[in-house]
Amino acid sequence: MSLKDTYISALETISLVMPAGSAPSDPVNLGGLRLFAIALSSAFTACSLTFQMSPDDGQSWFDLLDQNGQEVTATALPSSCVVLEPKQFACLKHIRIRCGTAQVQGSTMMLVARAV
Repeated sequence: MSLKDTYISALETISLVMPAGSAPSDPVNLGGLRLFAIALSSAFTACSLTFQMSPDDGQSWFDLLDQNGQEVTATALPSSCVVLEPKQFACLKHIRIRCGTAQVQGSTMMLVARAV
């Protein structure tokens, strides 16, 4: 059973394979979980991550901005774990992740999320 269905405050990981090139990831349904970190594989190319959110189950997508109107970004390096500010993802159900540089096919990341 998924933690997002039980609301237990423990970590859950979501595996995500990035498409080749610089296209956004497939949509991820956080289902009430907050995103805390992203662990990147050794095949990942260093880049700046940005995020999109969908308020309507993936029908439309919007860039994720902070309260100052700046795009939410994170620096990603191969074989690293990027710690995020969970409050920036608190109200999001569906997200996509974009990379500022082209990725090779099969670059993977693990999203680390939990119920709060």
